[in-house]
Amino acid sequence: MTESLRRIDQWVPALHRGDAIGDSARLMRDAFRSWGYQADVFALELDSDLEGDGRRFSEWVPGGPTTR
Repeated sequence: MTESLRRIDQWVPALHRGDAIGDSARLMRDAFRSWGYQADVFALELDSDLEGDGRRFSEWVPGGPTTR
């Protein structure tokens, strides 16, 4: 039997380096991934140096984006 993949995504208004909410969301995303879940953080605003570490709201699709 094939087990379905599970995702835990988070949405935050902004993903800025050094911001408590964004840093916490990225740490939780890493924890979810280490536990075997697919996970991403989506943000309306995203610092250019965090491109690739977070995703823009516009990248979200039902069922999850393509895995990185």
